Amino acid sequence: MADKSKPEFISTSEMFTEIEGEWGYRYTVVIYRMGKAFYRGKSHARYRSEKDVNLEDIYESNLIPIAQLHPIFPKHFTQSPEPTPQHYYLKPPKLLLYEPSCPSGLSDLMLQEATTWETLIRYPHPNIVKYYGCQVQNNRITGLCFAKHHDTLASRVNPGHSAKRHFDATKRPLKDLKSFLEGVEKGLKHLHSLGLVHNDLTPANIMFATEKDETPIIIDFGSCRPVGHSLQDVGRTPEWHDPAVRTTVPTNDTDALNEIAEWLSLKENKSYKLELFG
Repeated sequence: MADKSKPEFISTSEMFTEIEGEWGYRYTVVIYRMGKAFYRGKSHARYRSEKDVNLEDIYESNLIPIAQLHPIFPKHFTQSPEPTPQHYYLKPPKLLLYEPSCPSGLSDLMLQEATTWETLIRYPHPNIVKYYGCQVQNNRITGLCFAKHHDTLASRVNPGHSAKRHFDATKRPLKDLKSFLEGVEKGLKHLHSLGLVHNDLTPANIMFATEKDETPIIIDFGSCRPVGHSLQDVGRTPEWHDPAVRTTVPTNDTDALNEIAEWLSLKENKSYKLELFG
């Protein structure tokens, strides 16, 4: 039995800041659990893994209240089967995104994504991950349930995690790149027809159902917003979006797909359009 008096370190994330054009390390955010309670703290130490964290390192520790972690379940939303089947993937709140200065942020993000899925569950598409509903405990949303898939595009073709500009697509090419790109495009067109934009299409947000299957399945709709919605405080992945664009428009997705197509191309010299800084 686990010792409830000892912390369970769940995740860490290093934070950086830009000073006079140079990016420097500030501190490490540490998420940990004591019993059933979750905490967010800071550390000046840098870790290879969560196993290296010591409680003595942590300062400015804040309890994450349940109300700020899990939103109230709207009765008209879809509830997932109970208990959650093993072949489902349960997406919990992203605890590293919790900010004491914005206490409702995590809860708002989960409710926002659940709201998006209430539209998508009525209009499913084979190139968009299947959604089963909200996991609910004590009338609060504790996670979102999806079909579980095998691997991401990023892990399949780039298992060594090479930087974008150093990635060599010839080492592990897809068998049918044209069909793959067409599948992603179909999923995006369906999404756009519903007045929605993904806003964070990356190699990590496209999956495959099985080891040999190359049918693309778009996942992670946490940044999905209606067309015209502001992108302020909406998470997007560096190098896979245009930082100058501050509004939800369909070209956010098509530009990202074009970037992925370039990334996967077998050309020796690639011409990327989406840069790290705008």
